[in-house]
Amino acid sequence: MNKYSYCATMIAAILSTTTMANASSLAISVANDDAGIFQPSLNALYGHPAADRGDYTAGLFLGYSHDLTDASQLSFHIAQDIYSPSGANKRKPEAVKGDRAFSAFLHTGLEWNSLATNWLRYRLGTDIGVIGPDAGGQEVQNRAHRIIGAEKIPCLAGSN
Repeated sequence: MNKYSYCATMIAAILSTTTMANASSLAISVANDDAGIFQPSLNALYGHPAADRGDYTAGLFLGYSHDLTDASQLSFHIAQDIYSPSGANKRKPEAVKGDRAFSAFLHTGLEWNSLATNWLRYRLGTDIGVIGPDAGGQEVQNRAHRIIGAEKIPCLAGSN
């Protein structure tokens, strides 16, 4: 799938979620620290081109919420968060001692929310997931960089 059809598919998926009834909702989000050819436009719209976004690299989120009553809701989600070394360290071919390694967290969770009063909400939830190679971060990051034409990261260049 080329990057233009991928972008069109993602936009259609996100826009289609806005037509859901208010008793249930579906949420989809995709985030990346380097939007490739789209980065100049995003910087102009949302922030300073030199802004440092820390160690967060990318994220995928799919969630579903259903109203149980007028004041309570049950939500389910599956997500993947990808993190990288800070700043220029991510561009070095070897890990830098004292800095975070490339890592990923693939998780799913369930949460119950209840509105007790206008100013008090109860939340109870749990997440379970995996970290490291089993979370698939390297494969997702490399594929995303190919699709959007973003910089190739030396530490991750060896696979997919």
